[in-house]
Amino acid sequence: MDIQYKVGGNSGSNTRRYTQIIGRVSRDNVYRGESYKRCPITGTILPIKIENEESNKMNSIKKIRENLNKALEGIDALEKQETPAPKKWDASKLVDGDRYSYNDSFGGSYSKTWRDTKYDTHRLKTGNVFETKEAAEYHTFTIDVAWSIKQRAFEPDWDNSHQDKWYVSHHHILHHTRFNSIHTSERSGLYFETRAIAETAFEGISDKDFLYMMRNRLI
Repeated sequence: MDIQYKVGGNSGSNTRRYTQIIGRVSRDNVYRGESYKRCPITGTILPIKIENEESNKMNSIKKIRENLNKALEGIDALEKQETPAPKKWDASKLVDGDRYSYNDSFGGSYSKTWRDTKYDTHRLKTGNVFETKEAAEYHTFTIDVAWSIKQRAFEPDWDNSHQDKWYVSHHHILHHTRFNSIHTSERSGLYFETRAIAETAFEGISDKDFLYMMRNRLI
């Protein structure tokens, strides 16, 4: 194969290139892309760059692997970085100057600046402090829905073991509303005389609305 090498030393413009034919070059040298040969003119042992198609191909593959490894290391580093959890709004930690929303006794929703007045603290104690006006309006909506549901409920007779007492629960894994009936095991909550009445009471109510009313003890 053709081998190109350059005479060492500070020969300036007299630096010359030589091409010499050698019989065989080891495969390891081809992978490294270089070998060594004694210059026939000066006797200096010089590095020889083997310029052939296989050497260039192997060098390209090596660079691709290096870049790929660097990219994978970067991905691993990003995955290991802990993403901070979004800060949850806490009404109990409001300080002077913070904004909040509330509902008045006429059903209107308003925004206000917290000044730690008796009105502010009263709204906080009664659960009437919300992060946004939309959240306050949604709370009013669920109060109206809960009131409508309660109109269809009844007071069960726990001494009557033959009386059906229907109630509604939510499956936290399957995420759907379930209608159940019991007879004697008293528990808190709303009860309905028949399944049909219970289904009518909760008709059109989403899982989100149901869970919100449960968590805020509206039903």
